[in-house]
Amino acid sequence: MISNIRIPALVFVMLALFFLMALPPAFGMEGLTLDVKATALVGINGLAGDSDQNPGNRLALISDKESVLTLKPDLSLVYEDWHFSAKPRLELSLKNYDINGVSDDVYDRNADIPEFMIRRKLTESLFVSYGWENLQWGPSFLYSPSNPFFNDNGKKSLVQDLDGKGMLKLVMVHDFAWSTSLIYNTDKGAFNESDFEKILALKIDYSGDNGYAALILSTTDHGKPKLGAFAGTTLTDALIIYGEGSLQKGTKALYSSAVPGPLAWDRTPLKNNDDLSATFLLGATYTLESGDSLCLEYLYYGQGYDSDESSDFNSLNHMAKDFLRQHYLMLQYLNDDIISGIDLISRVTLCLDDGSSRLYSSLSHELTDHMEIKLAGMLNTGGADASFGTYLDYQVQMALEYTY
Repeated sequence: MISNIRIPALVFVMLALFFLMALPPAFGMEGLTLDVKATALVGINGLAGDSDQNPGNRLALISDKESVLTLKPDLSLVYEDWHFSAKPRLELSLKNYDINGVSDDVYDRNADIPEFMIRRKLTESLFVSYGWENLQWGPSFLYSPSNPFFNDNGKKSLVQDLDGKGMLKLVMVHDFAWSTSLIYNTDKGAFNESDFEKILALKIDYSGDNGYAALILSTTDHGKPKLGAFAGTTLTDALIIYGEGSLQKGTKALYSSAVPGPLAWDRTPLKNNDDLSATFLLGATYTLESGDSLCLEYLYYGQGYDSDESSDFNSLNHMAKDFLRQHYLMLQYLNDDIISGIDLISRVTLCLDDGSSRLYSSLSHELTDHMEIKLAGMLNTGGADASFGTYLDYQVQMALEYTY
């Protein structure tokens, strides 16, 4: 018996697709595509041994060894003015967990649809859709501050599938350069989010010959407005510059403050008020004559802790995330053919506040027209109290991907 199946979405989408696949050509079916991938991933996670946020691995429950086999069929169907798509996933995994020094192997079978979409063309320029989608935009590698729906941009894993949230969208295409989208995040869909809030966003996009830009205005059910934007332009044939940012009222971050009592510290959202919180990212990509490229990004994370707040935060943890501090710098190098068809991505992300860093490199090589092997390694420096070492000291992953 397969465990962990989201029955309603799985049954609804699969029945709709199979029904439409059975229609004869006379009914106006224009196109059906099926792309299938299979991935085998093995990984080792070096858990941070002295982390106060994950003592004995009791809180985060991170596996130290994992083997995952995933079947990934992607289905897409165009029928008259309708477009249907779905990404069902079948996964078998064997993971080892070390919790409080006790080792345990956990075998799991999982069937799910992390993303699906049903879209209807109302006019030549107006489209409406609903589905579980993981909406990504913007040029950034580190983080997309203009995105009110998702923090993870999916650029940190070899073969990761991103879970979607329920998105109701109305899109108007004005011309080749301009479009407007009204997006309502109705539910958390397949996304595991304990503090989910519904979000309504208006997104205006521009795309020209030498540049692009977008403006995103959003608000939550509890009335927390956020203004996001990103833009990029080509300065020369070799140099592209871009920026991305957001401005919002208050923050979800908790700040430690001294209070009377046994712990002497309290965690409160001290900045959840009418104060404006800004986050912005500046980046540039330069392509060398060899075809290799260098990317440099600077991130100011407005919700992070300054020196005093970080000290208070660590003091509280000793007594009882993507980003912890405020200033980050990333340098990335890409070489599409470094050795005999092997592609290299290598990046270093430095926290300018505490000097900690995250080192990451990945190699990929096409073994055949249908099979690719990938290898990645990540190392966090600075210890468990630094920006990157809260949960992991290092990670090593190897994946074999077959495309049919």
